Amino acid sequence: MKNTRNRCLQLAEFVLGLNFEDIPEEVVTKEKDHILDGIGNGLYGSVSNFGQMVKNYLKNFPSESEAVLWGSQSKVTVTQAAFANSSFSNYLELEDAHHRTKFKPNTILTPAAIAIAEKTGASGKDVLTALIAANEICLRIATATHVGKEGYARGWIGTSSIGGFGTAAITARLLDLSVEELGHALSIAGSQPCGIWSGGMAMSKRVLIGQASENGIRSAIMAKEGLTGDFDIFDGNWGNIGDIISPVYQPDIITRDLGSDWMTLEIGLENYPTKGGAHSAIDCVLELLKSNNFMTDEIDDILVRATTGIASNKALQLFPPTNFYEAQNSMPYILAVTLIDKQCTTEQFTDEKIRDSKILDLAKLVRIESSEEADRLAPKTKTTFVDLKLKDGRTLTSRIDYCKGEPENPLSRVELNEKFKRVACEVLDERRMDQVIEVVGGLEEIVDFSSLTELLSE
Repeated sequence: MKNTRNRCLQLAEFVLGLNFEDIPEEVVTKEKDHILDGIGNGLYGSVSNFGQMVKNYLKNFPSESEAVLWGSQSKVTVTQAAFANSSFSNYLELEDAHHRTKFKPNTILTPAAIAIAEKTGASGKDVLTALIAANEICLRIATATHVGKEGYARGWIGTSSIGGFGTAAITARLLDLSVEELGHALSIAGSQPCGIWSGGMAMSKRVLIGQASENGIRSAIMAKEGLTGDFDIFDGNWGNIGDIISPVYQPDIITRDLGSDWMTLEIGLENYPTKGGAHSAIDCVLELLKSNNFMTDEIDDILVRATTGIASNKALQLFPPTNFYEAQNSMPYILAVTLIDKQCTTEQFTDEKIRDSKILDLAKLVRIESSEEADRLAPKTKTTFVDLKLKDGRTLTSRIDYCKGEPENPLSRVELNEKFKRVACEVLDERRMDQVIEVVGGLEEIVDFSSLTELLSE
């Protein structure tokens, strides 16, 4: 065996050695909020047209009744449930996000943990501990590989390329693997990074996140059966995950301050069903609407000043959008529909809205430029300015440093529950939504996770 203190095995020791009692209460509370949020988004995606296609796809394969397929009365294998429910959870782009790395834990980690817990009968404490451990290692790997900037520039989807490490860790913990077995699982999962951005404005992005969730689970099961990887996935001189993902790699970050600096607290909750780079601009527009009295037909120019990364992002510049997935990414469309409807919710991304000539005409006025101040403050803040020039010569300006949902500008308890209900109502009635909120709120008291999963069927 190679050096037992290399980074791969250090992560394995942390994941398997973490005790629930050692986790600060604020970290546990935050994780429960993110579990609730992830469930709501997954339920919405499960009954979309996309979700039905995923369910139909699974019918092509043999299955077993191991874990709930959210939004249905069916049970499938653990890996199928993780694949499908993770894919559903990314449908709306309304999940959580660590803005520096673009990693979205409750899209990929929460569905995997719930599926494994349902099969194993894990307790709420087991699941919370496994999820928090997975957050901590994934966010460090994502930070060390600079997947949010340099990796993204290469075309990697941060959540799917890194997430397999997390679902392998969750599975290993809930299946009682040894440290060495988890080391092998991390190696196997890391050797198959998943997801490039060529399908970022299509269904395939969602499916690739589901595939990565499944890959991590399979990797842990392989390791449990004795299949091995190599422990140099982070430290090797050739072919390590950092070199593959990014031209900038800082491996020391991977194991830094594990168990003392809780990166879970850095994760935000997204408040709009769009690409995250548009969120501060959306808040700017909503602030201008709240603070000023003007009509949209008075607008002569809409200038967005943001970081160079946002200003140069080809997805955000896309216009006109031709479908739901493109509209979620198109900054011109997003800001125009927000100005006209005075809100940015799922209702703003219907086929009818996307074809609306009034919205599209206003969207043509949107320009995006880089801002030296936004660049200087990034990545600490998500600073964006929006300047609305009116036909009477006035210019209205708004600045947002932390968009709604970021840890520095969090959703209140009421807002978080309202967000959950806005999406979960596509599947659950009011009584069952309240039950889910109650169960997740007291998750550490649950002895058997089936008390939650039985609420997630159609």
